[in-house]
Amino acid sequence: MKAMVESVRRSAETSNWCAALALALMLMLPDVCSNIEGTPGGVGARYTRWCDRWISPIYSDQHDIIIPGGEFYVLRCAYLHEGSEDVSNQQKKDVIERYRFLAPQKGLTVHPRQIGGTRIFQLPIQQFCEIFCIAAESWSATFFATRLDIADSDDRILKFYDPAVDGIRLT
Repeated sequence: MKAMVESVRRSAETSNWCAALALALMLMLPDVCSNIEGTPGGVGARYTRWCDRWISPIYSDQHDIIIPGGEFYVLRCAYLHEGSEDVSNQQKKDVIERYRFLAPQKGLTVHPRQIGGTRIFQLPIQQFCEIFCIAAESWSATFFATRLDIADSDDRILKFYDPAVDGIRLT
């Protein structure tokens, strides 16, 4: 899990926003964490429940806004399957029609908020990715502390091997 979180952060540090967003939102953190938990249900149900438990409270605590897990799931689907921030074509949409991700600007502080009179929600992308990282780290610390039968290096988590260290032969 640590390698995945570090990948998100490294992507954000280098302003590689597409990679940071992809890793945080759709390819790794909620999907992987909810899968390791073994939570019953399909991907959408697991993802939504995981975000409701680990992501939504952070937004509520830090920004006094409520973003249900289902909103994160439809954003994940729109970005993963369409490369879009527009969730209006997704089957399951509650409040938001489109997300607008804002890159950091020196000297400018941007907060997550709904743009007045619209169904557009703006999110600072670096903060968004960091919240997913914090949630994954909190989940990992909690989950692996209570499930001693599963290690953070569990075989279900993607790994990259060093052929010199791991004894893999290249021919």
